[in-house]
Amino acid sequence: MKLENLLYGVEIQKTNADLSAEIKEIKIDSRKVEDGDLFVCLEGVNDDGNNHLGEIDCDFIALTQKEPESGKYVLVTDARKAYAQVCQNRFLRPMEGMKFIAVVGTNGKTSTAHYIDSVLTFAGVKTGLIGTEGHYILGEKVGQSLTTPDPYELNELFFKMRTRGVEVVIAEVSAHAIYLEKLGDLKADVAILTNVSQDHLDYFKDFSNYQSVKMSYFENGNAKTAIVNVDDESGRILLSRLEGRKDIKTLSYGLYK
Repeated sequence: MKLENLLYGVEIQKTNADLSAEIKEIKIDSRKVEDGDLFVCLEGVNDDGNNHLGEIDCDFIALTQKEPESGKYVLVTDARKAYAQVCQNRFLRPMEGMKFIAVVGTNGKTSTAHYIDSVLTFAGVKTGLIGTEGHYILGEKVGQSLTTPDPYELNELFFKMRTRGVEVVIAEVSAHAIYLEKLGDLKADVAILTNVSQDHLDYFKDFSNYQSVKMSYFENGNAKTAIVNVDDESGRILLSRLEGRKDIKTLSYGLYK
């Protein structure tokens, strides 16, 4: 695919690369980069892809938010957001034509996702399921990785689902996936918040940060409809914040509220 097509929708600051160049593949591991690849320099907790540019001994183009001293590059505002976007483009924006249901929460994501999948399948809807216990296409397990996979693997899964006629994709969306922008600009038709409780504080430092990340998925306009558990305090807070918004429809559920 041509570089300019891979970069469709990406916010570019500047580039010295030939936009008509054919890109062989997208890589985020500097050790696996080959001639003709687009290497996305991601900044992580323990490493930074930018630090390994000088170690790559082949003809490649870097996609980065830090301008390198040499080599061909595309400078972007947000490398993680750009990575999700180029992966969508690499697989021809695979979610177009399919419905997307996102399940967000600390507890209950897996069971909720499987319940929805079972109900839709019983109703004759062709489904795809992505989650902690594995990834499924039309009921067949096709793999297992992170709760919400890396953008490349995620969009490859979406592509396979569309190829097999899937109509609705149900996915568990983790806090890490939200924070790391793994879904890019993909908007859920329905997003469900099960609850928010103490978890992953080694990564998010405190509950307030963790809660904010979970809620941000809904507050940042990533869903057309939000279904919120109002028995959960975070759910009640979220519902109050979404009240009056015209860009998102809200529904609530609960046993006690």
